[in-house]
Amino acid sequence: MVVALFLAGCGGGKVDQCALTDADCRDALGRGDWDGGDSPTDGAGELVVSPPGEPWNVLNLARLTSSEPIPMAPFPWPREAETAVPTVRDDWPTTGFEPLPGPAWVDLDLQPLGASGRLHRIEATFSKPPAGAVSVHLSPGCGEPEGETFSWGPPFEALELADFAAGCVRLEWTASAGERLEALRLESVEPHQDRAGGEADRAGGEADRAGGEADRAGGAFPLSGVVEGFYGVPWSWGERAAMVDLLSRSGMGLYIYAPKDDPLHRMQWRVPYPEDARARFQELAARASGAGVTLVFGISPFVDWKGEEDYPVLLDKVSAMVGLGFGGVALLADDIEFEIAGEVDGPLGSEHTEVANRLLADLSAGGAVGETPPFFLVPTVYSDERLALWEGAPDYLAEMASLEAGIEVMWTGPNTSDSDLSAADFEAVNGVIGRKVVLWDNFWANDGGDGFTGRILLAPYTGRNADLMDGVAGVVANPSIQGALSRLSVGTLAHYLAAPAPDGIGGTAMAVGMESGANGTGDEDSLEFVMRLFEGHANLLPGHRELENYLAELQGNLGKPASAIMPVVVKLLPLLVRMAAVESELAHSGVASDLTDELVYPLRKIRYEGEMGLYALMLLNSRMRGESGKEQAELAAAARKASAECRFVFGQDPVSSLVDAVSALGESALGSKPLVATDGEIPSCEAGETWAFKPLSGCAQGWIGGMPGATLEAGEIRFVPSHPGRYRLTVACIDGNAWGARIEEVVCRSH
Repeated sequence: MVVALFLAGCGGGKVDQCALTDADCRDALGRGDWDGGDSPTDGAGELVVSPPGEPWNVLNLARLTSSEPIPMAPFPWPREAETAVPTVRDDWPTTGFEPLPGPAWVDLDLQPLGASGRLHRIEATFSKPPAGAVSVHLSPGCGEPEGETFSWGPPFEALELADFAAGCVRLEWTASAGERLEALRLESVEPHQDRAGGEADRAGGEADRAGGEADRAGGAFPLSGVVEGFYGVPWSWGERAAMVDLLSRSGMGLYIYAPKDDPLHRMQWRVPYPEDARARFQELAARASGAGVTLVFGISPFVDWKGEEDYPVLLDKVSAMVGLGFGGVALLADDIEFEIAGEVDGPLGSEHTEVANRLLADLSAGGAVGETPPFFLVPTVYSDERLALWEGAPDYLAEMASLEAGIEVMWTGPNTSDSDLSAADFEAVNGVIGRKVVLWDNFWANDGGDGFTGRILLAPYTGRNADLMDGVAGVVANPSIQGALSRLSVGTLAHYLAAPAPDGIGGTAMAVGMESGANGTGDEDSLEFVMRLFEGHANLLPGHRELENYLAELQGNLGKPASAIMPVVVKLLPLLVRMAAVESELAHSGVASDLTDELVYPLRKIRYEGEMGLYALMLLNSRMRGESGKEQAELAAAARKASAECRFVFGQDPVSSLVDAVSALGESALGSKPLVATDGEIPSCEAGETWAFKPLSGCAQGWIGGMPGATLEAGEIRFVPSHPGRYRLTVACIDGNAWGARIEEVVCRSH
């Protein structure tokens, strides 16, 4: 059922789209072929602006928040890519916001990305009609009661009004079990001024914020780039196009399409792609070709290979995809040992080698992709670890020496994923196969068991020796399930390739600048902070390393004089304050919505950890005053429980360890005085006007979170909000041997 309104006046997953649209895809992935209707972007995130006065869809420029989605069995949490509110942006009809039965709401905040203005129409598609009326509240900013409220119900006829100006739209209804809001479309007739993030700059490649990296577009590193080769729901078309643009601007020349859970790539590889998917592949190939990036078609036929009977089928399918514009081909024989009947040995290696050589020869003879098209083989034995796994593995690998010279062999290193790599790690395999391998790097791969624990892996490309490139022909990253966040990571690979060094940390800032969707140091700093919060890779749990060091230092000093404790508290407070309000910081930045969508649930974990840490420090201050700190202990316990119930990973519970250590302390009066919250109500806040507030009774030094650009001087916060909306204020102050913190929700209204 589609409803149309005419208006005038503990998940972090990705937003999923299906690469396939036939019945096989729907059966295998539980998705369909609906494309979500018109979009304000061209599929790559590049803004398409209609002429003034014509309605255009502003949904992708809205910050989406909602009431809680239902948990997805067998887990006690939502599946963010299936039931959370950002899925109303995707083009899968069986995903959507599925709220808990009872009162449900969705907010569309148009203010942060500059999309507020005269709204023309909102359309909503529900899986089944809501039981009662749905109300729509239009207001200047989210949290403001002023505005207009409209109500509609069966038969859901259109309500036509006169272009009502608004910066926030709230939908409210009473949800029943199994009811899902599948899609939204919000049209505006307001002429669009380029928002702070510059949507066209983010994905269209117009702006070079990479410090000169764009000058090498599409060619400096032709055998380096990305393989979409993980298990789980493949990336969306928009995510793929944006990744192509990033590769081009950073000089990397390779994008290999090989998602394991695309059934027509692997389990049903013989089935041709349907026409609509072929059209999308053709668009992506044209974009890649124009950007100087080689789009490689990957196929995994060896799970059930039938020899000569299957070869014509393979050739026809690959030739058809090459005809769509793919510039290269990859044959994948990885992870097939559980599907095949035989052994991993010399005869299997010979078979794989013969198929690869024959396919390369036939494609080259056809002339469709040039005399020697880029061609890759991922062998079943793809690491030193797997070389030792089977008795016949050395014989299998030895057969790779018979591959034609134009075929690149992909290799993951000593293990499936490695924390450290150097040229020496590839000397042996290069010697056996008679060529340098291309490194398939699983450094950021988080597709193992991610349904249970959420690992957001945003470490910069580190642990790679400066001589690595002497041992490999190229580096191809197999990044995370989260497509938008993967662009941040891949940008750090580009930094390493440009200037190989063991630590590669400088790539963080470069990656943020290239693909954040932001425009200005504040936004870039916010994303870099998020990357530091989730500084992890496939062999390292995500966490904030500096925070972990400070927490360990403080625990080591507990029970010592205040002079040993205070310097560490001064280092911890600004980090914890920012963590407790980082959701608000990011929501009110110019960072693109596809990035913030993937961070909604992971940043809840960070908020709980920040709150827990602040309350633990306040409990410590109470104990240092000779008091029990019962209230602070209860608040810390509540935050700890909320964090434990959130599936996302943040180190090895370092903040929780601090709570235990502080709780075990006795009371020892050190003569410090408490810093308490000031009396009286929080003053009203208006966009564009200076908001002044003294949060605590004493504040020789202090820190603020959640209100970008706010200052704290002489104990007074001063803040000029650029737009109305809800802000989450955290503040901490220190005075001598005492400190205090305060967390508040502040609504800034329109002027």
